[in-house]
Amino acid sequence: MLLALSSCSGSTAPYRSDLRGDMDESASTYFEAMVRRDGESLVSELQAGESELVFFGSAVCRHCEEIEEALCRAIARTGLFVSLVYIESSLDLKDPNSDYSIVRSYLQETYGEEDVGRFTPWLYYVAPDGITSILSGTGTDTSEDYYYRLLKNNFGSTDVTRFVEPSPIDDRVLSVLIDSSDQSAYASYLASIKKEAERTGKAVSTYDYAALKEENPSAFCEDFELEALENAVRVGGVTYSFPSDGASEAIAAYFA
Repeated sequence: MLLALSSCSGSTAPYRSDLRGDMDESASTYFEAMVRRDGESLVSELQAGESELVFFGSAVCRHCEEIEEALCRAIARTGLFVSLVYIESSLDLKDPNSDYSIVRSYLQETYGEEDVGRFTPWLYYVAPDGITSILSGTGTDTSEDYYYRLLKNNFGSTDVTRFVEPSPIDDRVLSVLIDSSDQSAYASYLASIKKEAERTGKAVSTYDYAALKEENPSAFCEDFELEALENAVRVGGVTYSFPSDGASEAIAAYFA
């Protein structure tokens, strides 16, 4: 398959939690570098206006196997959140209830692109205003550095935080401490902070403590000046519980 590239350097990639908390630059498989997504959940986020990097990969595709290690190491280096839609076998292609069919059908119907997701490997940037094809198939250069440059060229202006220990916090930037497993709080984060960050282009540092709260909670508590871990936002040297009226006012002022 030929490589198709369209630049979207002005795009804002998703401010998303890794959900695993164990990402490092040694990742070399799709399941290490990306987050496998439930089809219905991913479609629900897209319907709500979320922007997503979506990768279609397949266990029965030799091209996916050829580029897997190089691409995954490059993604790990960038820290980008990539949703993995994986085809386990040819049966998924015909099963309307498979994650692949659910996501592909939604993209195909919504954006009127019949070929979307038809081939693997394929990486898309899906935003409310359309789909950009970042990578399709394999080209003459399949090195880690090539894929890293490809991603950086498309998302060079994106401020993506890999949800690690905050050190140090810049009080000029809105910082968010969020437990991604707290569905109510995370939904509020997506609707208010992430949405406004994408609209305004203002920087936000987001830290997901879901995977680290048992391992090293002290770093988060110290930097956010908390006695115990909780969902919070910090800006201007002040920490607010999130969601709360105080947090809402601080968020509105920050994005004003």
